[in-house]
Amino acid sequence: MDKLCERSILGLVLGFWFLRRWRFGAVDAWAFLVVQALTIGVMLVWALRLWINPKPKTALPPVCWVVLAFAIYAVARYFMADIEYVARQEMIQVLMYAFLFFAIVNNLYRQEYAQVISFTLIFLAMGIAAYAVFHFSHARRTSGITRHFIPAAAPALTFRRTTSFVCWQ
Repeated sequence: MDKLCERSILGLVLGFWFLRRWRFGAVDAWAFLVVQALTIGVMLVWALRLWINPKPKTALPPVCWVVLAFAIYAVARYFMADIEYVARQEMIQVLMYAFLFFAIVNNLYRQEYAQVISFTLIFLAMGIAAYAVFHFSHARRTSGITRHFIPAAAPALTFRRTTSFVCWQ
């Protein structure tokens, strides 16, 4: 049962990274709720693992104290913020990432899990890079040789919209 919990945490963490980066970036509210649900899943599986295991192993390397201090600082800054809604969102993100850090350090410490995580992140980065190359190669042709994201009528080094990229002409 302990092995199942450990692999469940690995699957949830990999799903978190995949959905956070590849699918939607978690910038919309519904997308961030999906990422939060995965984090809550990691919390529940870790709690189940601690409850089942008679002698749980916990690791607290020195970097954990820095992460904990930063999480406490984020909570303190939340109470002193001028705009509560934005500060609450930022605090939730910091606490979520701090918890995931502690969950990864305490549960995914074996060499095979480090290898799985490394290969997943490498192939995820390769997929995102291939996706970017595809979009760059299929951009509109504004001159005879190069492709740009800004139409040729726009002056060089200016933004057409807030979502446009800047390209030198």
